[in-house]
Amino acid sequence: MERVVELPAGADGWTVAAWLVVEGEAVSRGEPIATVEIEGEGATTDAGDGGATADAEDGGATADAGDGGIAADVEAPANGVLERRYLEVGDAGPPGSPLGAVATAGSILPERDVSASAGPDLSGIAAVGGVSWPFDVTAEFGGGRAPTPVDHLLGALAACLADSVGVQADIREVAFDGIDVRAVGSPADGPLEAVTLEVTIGVGPGVDDATVERIVAGGERSCHVAASLREDLEVEVSWRRE
Repeated sequence: MERVVELPAGADGWTVAAWLVVEGEAVSRGEPIATVEIEGEGATTDAGDGGATADAEDGGATADAGDGGIAADVEAPANGVLERRYLEVGDAGPPGSPLGAVATAGSILPERDVSASAGPDLSGIAAVGGVSWPFDVTAEFGGGRAPTPVDHLLGALAACLADSVGVQADIREVAFDGIDVRAVGSPADGPLEAVTLEVTIGVGPGVDDATVERIVAGGERSCHVAASLREDLEVEVSWRRE
């Protein structure tokens, strides 16, 4: 089970001042995981369910008398692992915006630790935790029975972008019916040289194109898969015999 961490109502707006834990780090219920700055006078919040507390006596927050704002610690809503940070330091959003997600013990997967096994026919299974999916080589090499590893890479990029765009829409309080992302790679064979991403988001007529553009652009910037593809990713390979 995943618990989304958000700032409750009771403030005009807030900005992430600092993260106190990193993604993948274990957290305990009530443990401060981030510090935010809440703007507006008389802002009061409740730390009971992953929000921020403005009670200076228990170390939850300290008031800034200079501008009437409040600095507050956002607490983990449950024991588990900080699975994802949706916002980084300096990012801002309205009350109720998703700040991060905590995976509870029953839902924790060994994130970013994936295994793959291939047989003599070059088809195989990739797995993480108790979840698995098939892969195969192209028909040119006798395969074509399942998506290729490159197909899975494009799928990971499309899935990551769909989620990231959804988070950006939530931050801006834009309701949507669904998000579809199509990722098309080229050339048809060999390593990818270019990827075209087509995003379709179901929003109402009251949402202008400029807002949708900002949502999609923010989603692309915050997508971890897209960021990994943009960087020079260091890869280390070791081997052993059986």
